[in-house]
Amino acid sequence: MLKIRLGKVVIYANRDQRLMKRAVAEFFGERHVDQSSPNFEQISSLFNEWLIFDFKVKESRNWVTEYYLKNPDALPADQLAELEQIIKTQTFQMFEIESKRGQYVTVYGLYNGDTYKVFDKALSSNFPGKGSFWNRTAIVDGRRIFVGGNPSFFPITNTPRARKIFLKENGGAEFTAKMALDLLMTKRKEKDPFEDLPQNPQELEISRQKIQKRYSLLASRHGFTPTFDDVVHFVFVENYNHNEADFYTDLIKMGIPEKVLFKHYQLFGDIWNHFPHKKLKGKSPVEL
Repeated sequence: MLKIRLGKVVIYANRDQRLMKRAVAEFFGERHVDQSSPNFEQISSLFNEWLIFDFKVKESRNWVTEYYLKNPDALPADQLAELEQIIKTQTFQMFEIESKRGQYVTVYGLYNGDTYKVFDKALSSNFPGKGSFWNRTAIVDGRRIFVGGNPSFFPITNTPRARKIFLKENGGAEFTAKMALDLLMTKRKEKDPFEDLPQNPQELEISRQKIQKRYSLLASRHGFTPTFDDVVHFVFVENYNHNEADFYTDLIKMGIPEKVLFKHYQLFGDIWNHFPHKKLKGKSPVEL
């Protein structure tokens, strides 16, 4: 467990309100975010990540380096040593879960193609079996650990071929907390799973028509070939025994771009939930 608390760097950065105003403007742009916004806690966590590691205080120096050099809280030597190691070895990545082993988790970096063995018993025990997430890791005292805030999980996995394609298109690009914000801002506010569900066949049909329209607009915008009927049929004949994340992997195989799935995974979840499944005797999860 880390002795240094990176929250101290955030507090230190907040002392300079002139730079904080510039940081907020750079990170959020025209987006309006306040405490009533969906996912506000995760958005705040992402901003703090970006603030201390990516925002430039002067020339190429960030807040965490500024804090380390000035040591305004008179940290003891062991905490300064941890902070130095984090600064030198940290990386922020969109990871895909490969395996869990109790004390550690093995993850794959989608933007650099590297595989990491990360020790974090508490966090790894809460990981889903499959999926993707962002976080920051660093090597401290010989072990790679997570040093970022709470991650957001996406039920997306990739085939080896999809990974190669993604790496070819994005390899060399630096994944940042600001890029993660674009994904998070598209997530809906979590609410009661039974809230706003269709209550009768007429409402279900209206919901299905709206979902089809959303899909058609998306397909037109991005030019992918699978039709709405293709996806609905695919949902009907599904036969996943272990994890719904396989559904998203197979959609990539069908020809729906991975980037589209990352940004609009809720739409495909709505298709899954609102349309019939053969395994459910022709009913949809919503109806049941």
